[in-house]
Amino acid sequence: MKRHFSLSLAVVAVAGMVHAQDGTRDNAADSFDQVVDRAIVQENDLLKIMRGEHPVAETYIQDLGSDADFGTAPKSDHYFLGKLDLSKGVTADSFIPKGI
Repeated sequence: MKRHFSLSLAVVAVAGMVHAQDGTRDNAADSFDQVVDRAIVQENDLLKIMRGEHPVAETYIQDLGSDADFGTAPKSDHYFLGKLDLSKGVTADSFIPKGI
């Protein structure tokens, strides 16, 4: 959650700079609190949208091991394929049968 918020905050800040450069915003600089408030509003709006959607999510975790040439190298992967559901907190329904 912290990484997601930080990324959103960075996107809001960059978007604000772009608007300022194209003249669609006041020249007065927004305070840090105003930027954070806008980021929080946008995060809440995104969560409202995502609660009504159930996107398919694919990800994996990669195990690393020792390697003589590179120090560490990938040894195995653990895949996840499922449907994300935020309507009742963070839950996911896996499409991969258990034990595989």
